[in-house]
Amino acid sequence: MGKPIWCYDLRYEGLVEGSRSFSFRLAGAKNKRFTVTEDYALLVPQRVFIDHIVSARIFPRTPYSQFGTVFRYDNCREMMYNNRSEDHFYLSYKEFVKLLDNDCQIKVGGLVRPRVGLFSPTRRNNRLLGKDQGKNILEKMLDTYKGKISKRDHDTLCTVVNVDVNLPLSERETGILDTFLTWCMTSDEVLFPFGLVISRETSINDGLFGKDLYTVRFGPNEYTMIHPIELEAAK
Repeated sequence: MGKPIWCYDLRYEGLVEGSRSFSFRLAGAKNKRFTVTEDYALLVPQRVFIDHIVSARIFPRTPYSQFGTVFRYDNCREMMYNNRSEDHFYLSYKEFVKLLDNDCQIKVGGLVRPRVGLFSPTRRNNRLLGKDQGKNILEKMLDTYKGKISKRDHDTLCTVVNVDVNLPLSERETGILDTFLTWCMTSDEVLFPFGLVISRETSINDGLFGKDLYTVRFGPNEYTMIHPIELEAAK
């Protein structure tokens, strides 16, 4: 997780390799603009406190579901509209917002892949309801990886991947986790299935909090409250 920064004068910069991008200025660097795509940015809304201590194991939410996105947050949308480029200058605010929504790469009914290292859903609601959904993606990967390390290291790895992301790890735990993540990203044995976006979870307060969460199904498993940063559109 990166360090939060205050961004000023946001402007929509269109699509970059299929992802929406925006530029901004920083305090003290008003003559320079920085550009980033939506899949590398999280929004901390003005009215939200991000609890970095409470574990996602306790509450039915993913680590990213508390964050918003700049393209759903009313304050950011209005700022981007006021700073819109000449290509979008003829658009009304309503048309501009529709453009932002249409350019989103995550669409209901579309196919997606989980982003390694970011996709971290919870199935707690389903477990409370007594629904057996079988093994999720992470559990299957841990099973495949089981024969490649000692039982002690595998037990440690299973413990580490379920702890709060903000808790410190020992040097040994960090090494085991890093090796596992490298294997996940490079091994031919790792097969990520495509997922189907079932719905977007909406409420009347989305604009106030910049919420943009989805329900996604991977095989028999259905996950709720998935932030778009955890997914990438299948191409």
